[in-house]
Amino acid sequence: MMAMPSQLHADPSALLDGGAVMCTSDVTVLRGPIEEGAEWLREPFRIDVFTVALQRQPRCDDQGQYARIADKAQMAEIVDRLFACAAERGVDALVIPPPGVGGAAGCHHPAADVGDLLRKAALAHGHLVPQVVVCRDHAAQLRQPGCWAEFARSLEHGRAAIEHRPLVPLAASPWIRPGWTLPPG
Repeated sequence: MMAMPSQLHADPSALLDGGAVMCTSDVTVLRGPIEEGAEWLREPFRIDVFTVALQRQPRCDDQGQYARIADKAQMAEIVDRLFACAAERGVDALVIPPPGVGGAAGCHHPAADVGDLLRKAALAHGHLVPQVVVCRDHAAQLRQPGCWAEFARSLEHGRAAIEHRPLVPLAASPWIRPGWTLPPG
């Protein structure tokens, strides 16, 4: 990270905040724990590492979707840019964690919407990026109950239909919000 500003001729954080996708090429994977010397692979292979910035806490509703259209559009644009960069680099397989789902990297994006966005991007770029693998960094990554199942379901089959609720009349809106129940009496 220290050499990046001179290599990029810009501040990496500012680039990421501006929506850029950073690609680090020719990264060699190490095998084995650090305590044992982190031995090099016998036949090292080249990977490209893509880095993007995500909003930490976008507003979400109780149906597993973004509450603001702008937040969903921003995530869709980031996912699309990621797939476009992977296609441009000619990757054979794109391996990614569930972006921002369930507290991954300190972000809390709605599992169903993110899964659906990834599905649509994978289908749109499938002829250029033939294989997409989504995996957890570690077993405890998606701690919220049902989070991984909801994400995987929407990634494989698309998100479930959203229940549309009637609008709250303007006269009652200061006291009643969608999903609230009236107090008895």
